[in-house]
Amino acid sequence: DRSRDKHIAAKHLVAAAKRLAPGGRLVAIMPPGFAPERDAAHWSRACGLLTPRLALTMPGQVYRKLGTSVETQLMVFDKVQEDGEMIRVPVRDLDEALAYVDAVAATRTEMRPVQQAAAIPNGRPTVPSSAPRKTAASPVAASKPRANAVRPLSFTSFETPRDNTPVSDIYARYRPQRIEIAGAQEHPTPLVESIAMASVAPPMPSNTGSDDLRLPARLIEEGDLSEAQLETIIMAHDAHGRDLPGRFTIDDDQTKLTRADDDPDARAYRLGYFLGDGTGCGKGRECAGLILVNWLSGRRKAIWVSKSATLIEDAIRDWTDLGGSPADIQPLSKWKPDQPVPMGDGILFVTYATLRSAGKCGTTRLSQILDWMGEDFDGVLAFDEAHAMQNAAGSEQGRGVKPSQQGLAGLRLQLAAPRARVFYISATGATSVHNLAYAARLGLWGQDPEYPFPSRESFVSAMEAGGVAAMEVVARDLKTLGLYTARALSFDGVEYDVLEHALTPAQVEIYDAYAGAFRTIHHNLEAALTATGVNDASGETNASAARASAKSRFESTKQRFFNHLLMGMKAPSIIRAIKDDLAAGKACVIQVVSTGESLLKRRLEIMDQEDELVEGALTPRDYVLGYLEQAFPIHAQKLVEIDGNMVAEPLRDETGALVVSREALALRDAAMMELMTLAPIPSALDQVLWAFGDEAVAEV
Repeated sequence: DRSRDKHIAAKHLVAAAKRLAPGGRLVAIMPPGFAPERDAAHWSRACGLLTPRLALTMPGQVYRKLGTSVETQLMVFDKVQEDGEMIRVPVRDLDEALAYVDAVAATRTEMRPVQQAAAIPNGRPTVPSSAPRKTAASPVAASKPRANAVRPLSFTSFETPRDNTPVSDIYARYRPQRIEIAGAQEHPTPLVESIAMASVAPPMPSNTGSDDLRLPARLIEEGDLSEAQLETIIMAHDAHGRDLPGRFTIDDDQTKLTRADDDPDARAYRLGYFLGDGTGCGKGRECAGLILVNWLSGRRKAIWVSKSATLIEDAIRDWTDLGGSPADIQPLSKWKPDQPVPMGDGILFVTYATLRSAGKCGTTRLSQILDWMGEDFDGVLAFDEAHAMQNAAGSEQGRGVKPSQQGLAGLRLQLAAPRARVFYISATGATSVHNLAYAARLGLWGQDPEYPFPSRESFVSAMEAGGVAAMEVVARDLKTLGLYTARALSFDGVEYDVLEHALTPAQVEIYDAYAGAFRTIHHNLEAALTATGVNDASGETNASAARASAKSRFESTKQRFFNHLLMGMKAPSIIRAIKDDLAAGKACVIQVVSTGESLLKRRLEIMDQEDELVEGALTPRDYVLGYLEQAFPIHAQKLVEIDGNMVAEPLRDETGALVVSREALALRDAAMMELMTLAPIPSALDQVLWAFGDEAVAEV
């Protein structure tokens, strides 16, 4: 797998570290990519087992006479629990490397018992003048590993649910209403749920601590999984122990279930669970915890579907926080669509975009995933950011908006694995009906009196008619069935105030000047539309699409510009407030809505093309100049009839070049000249950087 897996060396290192005896030393030749900056997940995992001592980057020419010129690192680790600086330097040749190696070898000598150390020759200098000096490591006894025994997750159920106290007219303080988990810690930040959701209670879980519901003891005792997160895992595990009423067959399109209790080919479908927690509740960790519960029960295959390929880093973080290995999670994109997935046990990370894609030979990603899952797959099938499957059913009972390919692919995956433990995750789950139309495993629709709606279309239609109130009822009902949880971080104790910026006379003058410039652009735009032939002399138009496009671009540019202008004008008051807060010993976090990054990128592209430094300030005015240069209508149009409709087409000369209206060009140039005479307003981010210096500002 070396050619396909860029982390294979790091995985070998971690495997060796696990086998190394306490107090032992590990020496490895590693690729240069194994570093905290370039592979943070594997580096932190290795450093959780070992203490790094040395990282020497060796140039490739050192080995050229031996037939290779690959750059490498010589790395030394000790399996001890102590803090210490790592020697990390590049060297030019082996002679330069030797002094560093001797320095680290000397620390190893002093770690050995005294009678052995006396017999070791000491002919070479131990610490070179160029190497950083380190204090010798003291002998470290083998530390006792943390208790990590797996035990049943036991809890007490309440016949009468606990009431959650309202903290406002909208929210109630959250705590599990039906269960109390032995040894569980409270969530680090107080949680709340809406008054409507708090007014109903979930059912009592049917299981109070079976061998099928187990977790490492330390995750519970040390609060790695909070009480609220453990409750979600328990409720989801309980839901996965039940089936949808009846047995079903799938249609030819693989997107709909049909009730067919008497059909021998019909299958029973396992109930799913919907997690609607907001930011900060730890949805990723709850998902990892549910996978871990099933992992410890022998179900060691799972699918983690997410919105973006970069979110695999978050998934790895959550999984490793619970004791898993980074190697357990592999992206499906690592293999071509027509390749079988060679991974045995593990978590297959898939994006929604990948899920709907296909290979050149007609093979689909969906069939590739199903082949890896195998028959009767009963592991976790997690849909993170599940709202990415919205519009799975289209809208208005099949009319209007077509079903999305992403939503259909998600439906097909759910329906192709009847025994999978489906886990939907979305903070916006109950805000729109289209965010629930893909949730085929919640038992919301089906041909039976046990289901509230006879079909998915009837559910969508009823919810569209009922609006948000109907969605709230659905969310409450799902909670009473033990299929839905939705909590949010509490803002109790958070204070806020409004910082008002009073415009100075100079700023009022600048604002008025720019407003006047935009009035000029607006008038010139109308005249240019007439000059280019989009409008006739009376202002009417037969080319409504061309006119609407030109007006739309102008209005969006105007909106963006004045947003930037006001932000730039407010910056002096913000900077004064920041200085006061810094003087009081506080750190300031600033959320900048528009940073001017697109302007900078455009300017850098121009520099690349012209190969010279382009002068001029990067200010919001550049947005308007860019609009005038690129989108102001200066090309003459002719009206042509297509299918009975009059549309505008660009007029071209005999060479095929676009014909420019001299009148429209003069109108554009006049507007640009007026704009260029006005004072530039620097962006808010630039003003913050100028005020505090780039050493004191961290930009994310």
